[in-house]
Amino acid sequence: MYAGSDAMFVFILSLVRNLDVEDELIDQIYHDFHADGLRQIIYEGIKIWMQQQGPRATIGALARVCKKTEHQEALEDLQNFVTYW
Repeated sequence: MYAGSDAMFVFILSLVRNLDVEDELIDQIYHDFHADGLRQIIYEGIKIWMQQQGPRATIGALARVCKKTEHQEALEDLQNFVTYW
């Protein structure tokens, strides 16, 4: 189980939770990838979300969740990515 006292970790995981990835899957991702850091955990969570949502997993949907959960840096990264492509 992840360290609930780590505020940054909880804040970052709110993104994955708001993508409707179940807590059991988040726990498994943490267990499998905690040594690789938070970025990898988030990446794996987004991969699961994409698999679950299929064609509904769009950049727009991800941007809405980033905005809703106040992940401004992730939202800016998405905007830069879209602008680049």
